[in-house]
Amino acid sequence: SQIERKDPVESASPPSRRRAIRVVIFVLLGIAISLGALRGVKVLRTMTSNWMIEAHALSNDGHHEEAISLVNRAMLLSPDKETRKSGYRERAHIYAEMGDLNNAIADAARAVERGGNQPLAEQVGAQWTLGLYQLRADRLDDAITTFDRLFELLESTPQPWQERFDFIEASGYYHRGAAYYRQGNKEQADADYQSARELDT
Repeated sequence: SQIERKDPVESASPPSRRRAIRVVIFVLLGIAISLGALRGVKVLRTMTSNWMIEAHALSNDGHHEEAISLVNRAMLLSPDKETRKSGYRERAHIYAEMGDLNNAIADAARAVERGGNQPLAEQVGAQWTLGLYQLRADRLDDAITTFDRLFELLESTPQPWQERFDFIEASGYYHRGAAYYRQGNKEQADADYQSARELDT
């Protein structure tokens, strides 16, 4: 009859030692997997960031469809929420360059909605951009509301930062004034134009 052959390590090790060996093996495997995953995340982060840069360059060269495809890919595969948020802003810019203001506004609005935890400068920029696209699309009521929110955001800005946003605030007043002017509200338009001039001096 055949004799069962036992593993020499297993047969020489007491149960407690075998359990300890198994724990060590599982820990080492877990570390190896984690290191591999972290390395993969780092590679993916670099790759998606490069796609965003390339998309911007393609858009500037007039290759808008290719640029949008790259942004979509970066937003889909990026492990970072920040890349996905910046993807909406970049894609809105590309749509605006194409003259597709409906999609530009939709993406700019998504950037505003998801930008609550973003740095203040990016929140301000997102609001300003949305208002500008709405004005260009003759969505005058929406543009006025967006610039109102921009001014509310700027009012909550800490004092040391406020002067840094003078240009954005002046531009906001100018463009809100343009929206009022198109609506026939020349009194409010003149008031906004005056505010813009005061900030620009």
